[in-house]
Amino acid sequence: MQGRVTKIDFAGFFRSKICFNLVRIGLGFVFIIAAVPKILHPADFAGAVFNYQILPPLLVNPFALVLPWIELEVGILLVAGWWLESAVVLADILLFVFLSVAGFNLARGLNVSCGCFGSGGAGHSAGMITFSRDLALLLAGLYLLGSIVCRSNAVRT
Repeated sequence: MQGRVTKIDFAGFFRSKICFNLVRIGLGFVFIIAAVPKILHPADFAGAVFNYQILPPLLVNPFALVLPWIELEVGILLVAGWWLESAVVLADILLFVFLSVAGFNLARGLNVSCGCFGSGGAGHSAGMITFSRDLALLLAGLYLLGSIVCRSNAVRT
C-alpha cells in the first residue's frame, strides 16, 4: 500500500479571500494594539520619539499625539474592511516609514527604546528584531495592496 501524497496549493491559498482576510485582520489588530498604549500614555511615547533624534524637538509632541490616532484608525479600517484601498495604502506608507526609521537608527548605531507598542517596550531597543518585524509587516501590507490591485485589474478585464 502506497501513501497518498497531497500537493499543497500555496499559490491558490495566497490568492484566496481567506488568506487576504486573515492578513488584513491580523495587520489591523497589530495597528490597534500598537496604538492603544501610545494613546493612553502620550508622554512616554513622546519620549521614545524624541530619543530617535529624527524630528525637531518642536514637532515631537504633536507627532506623538497624532500618530497613535492614525494607527488606531488604520487598524479599525483594516479589521472592519471599510475604505480598504485607502487603509491599505496608508498602512503601507506607515510601515515603510517605520522600517526606514528602524533602518536609519541601525545604521547610526543608536540604541533607543523602540516605542512601537507604547511604553511597554522600555528596554526593548529598536534593533534588528524591530527592523525584521517591520519588514515582515510591510510585506504583509504589500501583499494586501497587491491583492487589491490584482482583483481590481481582474474586474476591469
